[in-house]
Amino acid sequence: MQESALNAQQFGYRLTSAQKSLLDNLAPQARKELEGRVAKTRMAQDRIYLTSLRDRKQVVPRPGGGEQIMSYANRTVRFPVLLKKVATSNWPKQYGLYLNLTHHLWVRTRGCRNYSTTFAPPHSLSPRALASFPSSGNTWIRYLIEGATGLFTGSMYDDTSLTMKGLYGEALLYDSGMTVLQKSHGYTTGDAMMMDDRQQREGCLEGPGYGRQSSSEGWRSRRQTGLSPRLPTAFLECLLHS
Repeated sequence: MQESALNAQQFGYRLTSAQKSLLDNLAPQARKELEGRVAKTRMAQDRIYLTSLRDRKQVVPRPGGGEQIMSYANRTVRFPVLLKKVATSNWPKQYGLYLNLTHHLWVRTRGCRNYSTTFAPPHSLSPRALASFPSSGNTWIRYLIEGATGLFTGSMYDDTSLTMKGLYGEALLYDSGMTVLQKSHGYTTGDAMMMDDRQQREGCLEGPGYGRQSSSEGWRSRRQTGLSPRLPTAFLECLLHS
């Protein structure tokens, strides 16, 4: 029961009152031991899952050596949930393959099938907030930015439903340096609601500025990797047919 409750919490599901009580009543050492057991079980499950991806031809040889994971809009992959809390330098070895994940957004549209989204190398990009009020279209803008730059966006939060739809940057730490922008609702959610008025005003003013700066930074960073940004006309055509 405790393992199920912890799994549900880590995957972002709403806990029942019984599950919440089970976890709240755990002593710190017992909680740590439970997390260790759950992580060990999940790592074994993830190894089996990677084998199934190879069987489905979604783990393929990578040009230049090694392997890469291929994801498609109609065939996404399961990204390990435990990596959200771990710096890439501390990832267990079996998860290094997820750094080489390529997602194809528009597989059903001829002329757009070759467009893909990938991670930047770890710590190659500075954190830059894509700040907005909740429910104002942040995720839709992330989709547009990923399509235009070919780089994943990240998040201050942990919405596994977005990861399952192909926004894999959601599953990384916001400061991994692998995502071009990071979703933030600033002072309107989470611990930031406890900030004093001055800090809240600064968050409100600074956030959108970072977002505007970051959109152009995404295009520049894409050029720096040697990959050409998409032509606006071709990009818009893909959006219209998606």
